[in-house]
Amino acid sequence: MSRTSLMRRVAAGALAVIAFSLASQAAGAHAETPPAAAREKVSLQLGSFRAWENATALRDALEALGENTYVDEATLRGKPMYRVRVGTFVSYLDAADAIRRLRDLGYDPIVVVGTRFAEPAPPVTAAP
Repeated sequence: MSRTSLMRRVAAGALAVIAFSLASQAAGAHAETPPAAAREKVSLQLGSFRAWENATALRDALEALGENTYVDEATLRGKPMYRVRVGTFVSYLDAADAIRRLRDLGYDPIVVVGTRFAEPAPPVTAAP
């Protein structure tokens, strides 16, 4: 998935959450089910590294803070990349607290949308 495509999905999901929130407020009640885009599973990516050691150092730091963290291995232009991610959240709404918490700690999480990304393979536990 291209970065542009990912950004469009993130923006669409964010707009769905805002629209849902405004509609709920206007109705004077909290609707039970947000729109589909707001319900898509998400993870938060905090780093992407070529070096395994850098990825595991960030993963370990986040785990020390109590975050549910894993390293996802990907191949980019034929070379391995190690992406450090937090959680699998049921929706943007569920991820909001983690986003605020991580930003307060100085991190800038990227929201990764969709089940392709939000259902991680078993975490990489040793250098390949």
